[in-house]
Amino acid sequence: MGLSGSEWTNDWYASDYYSHSPVNDPQGPAQGTKKVLRGYIGGDRQYALTMFRQSKLPVPKIDKDDDYEKYGVGPQYVFRCVVNK
Repeated sequence: MGLSGSEWTNDWYASDYYSHSPVNDPQGPAQGTKKVLRGYIGGDRQYALTMFRQSKLPVPKIDKDDDYEKYGVGPQYVFRCVVNK
């Protein structure tokens, strides 16, 4: 997890998923409407080790006049490129 940003993940979101997920490498439910965001944003350094999980609707294309914050693509949202083998 990186600091100073919320990272988009490939996992679909379900509020009850972790109550019955596998212990190792939980992948999220097979389908859904929201994607999981994980990470850390700002605050005092005592919060630097506190990660969080939230969800937002994925948006395929955003018009330049749209409200970026509404879609989770503002400057505090980041992504990580991952290659799965």
